[in-house]
Amino acid sequence: MHPGRLARLLAAALAVAACAPGTYRDPHSTRAPEGGGSSTVLEGDQLGYSAALIDVLVSRVGNVEVGMTSGCPRITMRGPKSIAQPSNPRIYVNGSPASDTCVLQQLRTEDVSRVELYPTGVTTRPGYRSNAGGLILVFLRSATDARD
Repeated sequence: MHPGRLARLLAAALAVAACAPGTYRDPHSTRAPEGGGSSTVLEGDQLGYSAALIDVLVSRVGNVEVGMTSGCPRITMRGPKSIAQPSNPRIYVNGSPASDTCVLQQLRTEDVSRVELYPTGVTTRPGYRSNAGGLILVFLRSATDARD
């Protein structure tokens, strides 16, 4: 196993052990997820600057794996053996469902305020449908955020 991957797995295990049962928090996150359930939250400096959102998710969240295809990327959040068939997560941008995973390549981190990842595909936030492949909720910066 690659030493970097081992370090991420260890950090994730320590974060899980430190949380209440049934929750997961990114060890670098400063806020608890608002949507309930097992999730990882990235915001502010955790998103970095001037990068494609998908690149940040892969580098910062240990359970996100991306396989490139001829079209949009294939994203796995729970591991290939955790569900019967590979399934991309359902992605929402400011509450609206994205048509495919290409949106994560198109969004730049400087335009994003917050990202919530739900590998189990379940959130208590109203208006989001469950999905076996997971959920990715992207919240964009508003025009007033950009001026700050």
